[in-house]
Amino acid sequence: MESHEMEMNVPQENAAWIEAANQLHARIAGQEMMMAQVQEANRNLHEMMQVLLRQQTVASGSGDNDRAMAALIGRSLRKFDGQRDKLVVNEWLMRMKSDLDICMPADALDSQKVIVASRFFERDAALLWAARPEEQRKGLAEAGWDAFANFVRTAFEPPQAHLTARTNLYQLKQGKMTVAEFEQNLRMTALSVEDVTDAELNTIFTLGLKEKLRIEVARQDTRTLEESLKVALAAEQVAKFGGDMSQVIKNSSSTHSRAFSSHSGSAPMDLGAMDKRKSGKTKVKCYHCGERGHIKPKCPKLKERLAGGPPEPEN
Repeated sequence: MESHEMEMNVPQENAAWIEAANQLHARIAGQEMMMAQVQEANRNLHEMMQVLLRQQTVASGSGDNDRAMAALIGRSLRKFDGQRDKLVVNEWLMRMKSDLDICMPADALDSQKVIVASRFFERDAALLWAARPEEQRKGLAEAGWDAFANFVRTAFEPPQAHLTARTNLYQLKQGKMTVAEFEQNLRMTALSVEDVTDAELNTIFTLGLKEKLRIEVARQDTRTLEESLKVALAAEQVAKFGGDMSQVIKNSSSTHSRAFSSHSGSAPMDLGAMDKRKSGKTKVKCYHCGERGHIKPKCPKLKERLAGGPPEPEN
């Protein structure tokens, strides 16, 4: 009886192994089919690009496209792997468009640029592009760069990315960054936010500055990000090296007098300890007469005394 049960279990175990093997082969076949689709899509794209290159050669002269392709390869254009990050998506599109405009002939077709750009897809981006019907890929190429860029953004920007990007923009603070670094970070973050105005950037920049710099920018009543940046840079310079705030602003730019006219006098910037630092550098104390503004070797009373003048009154 026991031997009969063992004989019954052997076929069942074999069937389970066969089923598992079939599933594994099916997965492998699916992956091979997907890779074959990607390779086929790349071949189709290559053929399309060659046709467009031949057409462009007739219009612009022999050798132009060869030089353009060599320039594209030489610039080592970065590939896009389908990362779902709005900043990454927009940065790749911006750099790709800029490099294509530089490397390709001035009269190159938009469809040609789209086809070249799509060859720099990899991983998820390449799979998504290959999964599109050939007619849709051709249609996007013929529709031009803007249609292609909208397709990429729609496919890879995460949901609610615009809200997240705007929130991140409004939460920016200077922290340990210099004024120049903070302004650059602000502009980079703003690339992910649609329809952001200069007035918004100016407000975010001013509120994100360190307290003393923020107070000085507010005092100057700046109206644009550029004006606020100039004041903040001047205030930062005075904080580090001393000097006259209005003179530093005047030296940095003579074309923005409106923003700084209310403080064009010689009064130094009032940033707390700044006055002490400035006075310590420019209003030194003479150890001979006790007056400020000169040092002992240059003291006029000491020189008069050494020259045989009247004796100084005793303090």
